[in-house]
This record gives sequence, C-alpha cells and structure tokens, in this order.
Amino acid sequence: MGNGSNDMARWLSARSVAAKFDVKARQINERYSRLPGFPQPRRAGGNGRPRWSEAEIDCWMDAQPTDAPQSARRSRGSKSTANEDHDDPRSGQA
Repeated sequence: MGNGSNDMARWLSARSVAAKFDVKARQINERYSRLPGFPQPRRAGGNGRPRWSEAEIDCWMDAQPTDAPQSARRSRGSKSTANEDHDDPRSGQA
C-alpha cells in the first residue's frame, strides 16, 4: 500500500480480526462488519481478500461501552477453545 504512514500499518485477515473477538471469521464478515462504526475492510488491487487495519480495529474495540456485548470487549489476542457459535444471533442459543 504505498503512502507514508500506511506503509507500517498491519493489515489483518478476517480470521485474525475474529481472534481478537474470540469468534469465527464468518461472524466478522456477516455480523461485525454491519455494526455502525465498525471499520470497513480494504481489498488490495480492488479485488483481493478483505483486510482490516489493526489500528482501526483496536480503536473501535477501545471505543465500545462497558455494556457492549462481551464479544466486542474481549481483550486483544484472547482465544477460546470453547464453542465459538455461542454469540451467533441466528443460533438462538447462549
């Protein structure tokens, strides 16, 4: 990506973003990306795989109120080996 300050930016795949929230990558594409203010991905060359700016994701996470859904407040880098579909709104289960 080639202009000054963005050269050092870290770009994350849906899987890497999902790890920050302890959810599946599918939920980033289907659920989180539709939340107001959630950073939009960029595609290298206009048609590559979506990538999110780590700085933008971290900033969005930090801005979430303490009464936000727990998955939006998870500490960066935390991972769970438990069933990750627990906060999928379509599952109907908690």
